[in-house]
Amino acid sequence: MKYLVKNPLTRRELDIWATNPSILPHFFWKPGSELQRNVKGFLYSVLHQVISHGVMSLDLVLAAFESTSLEESDADWSERVLK
Repeated sequence: MKYLVKNPLTRRELDIWATNPSILPHFFWKPGSELQRNVKGFLYSVLHQVISHGVMSLDLVLAAFESTSLEESDADWSERVLK
């Protein structure tokens, strides 16, 4: 899978379907921490990449999660909210 993410041919083929596509990889890791093994960790990873790669501005993300602005730790976020 990592090969597909890093291979320039992947980007070229995706460019056929969409203009300037974003590749946001996540790999589950069985011996890793709980967040590295579950869907919640996947959602955190994608959200982090969306913000850090400029796919979506932080203001838009925060507006979408306005009702959860008081969350202080990863335990405060449910999968339902992250989806």
